[in-house]
Amino acid sequence: MSIVEAVFVTAAAIVTLVTVNAWRRQNIGKRKVELAEDVLMGFYEARDVFAFVRRRLGAPDDGPTQEFDLAPAEVFEARRSQYYGQHDYLRRRAELFGSLEGLRYVFQVYFGDGANGAFEAIADIRSTLDAAGRELFVQPEPVVGEAEKVRERLLDDLGWGHSARPDDMDRAIMAAVATIEDLCKPVLEGRRS
Repeated sequence: MSIVEAVFVTAAAIVTLVTVNAWRRQNIGKRKVELAEDVLMGFYEARDVFAFVRRRLGAPDDGPTQEFDLAPAEVFEARRSQYYGQHDYLRRRAELFGSLEGLRYVFQVYFGDGANGAFEAIADIRSTLDAAGRELFVQPEPVVGEAEKVRERLLDDLGWGHSARPDDMDRAIMAAVATIEDLCKPVLEGRRS
């Protein structure tokens, strides 16, 4: 092989290598943008699901207006229906939470470990809300003594109790979303991260 041929082969190899690396960076960048969109939208949707579940409007203990004319057994059944409705609402959104959990490790590969706490917070909040709704649904009436304290704690978990809002759970939701925004928005806005 002549020197000229060797130069051409080397130049072709360099051009091919540069082209493949550029293509690879472009595909990784595109995948990172798509992943950032999917995860950020998922966190926004989870935030909205939690807000709906924790909305006080129509909560069982909002006042006597609806329960005033009801017998104690009817009040109990109305409350159970609301607790079950909350649990069912979360259950019907299981695909959202499963999808987020499925994206967690891919997100970690592209964005690092900084988002693990946000993913864990969302999973913990969902679990807490689900457990509170289920426990309240099966709790017998009337509640007295220690059972009444447990019921108040569960209602606070749901955001339906007497605790002031925003509470720790509201702040945890906002912090998880803010963490994901901080990681995703630079990528979505075209800045390097």
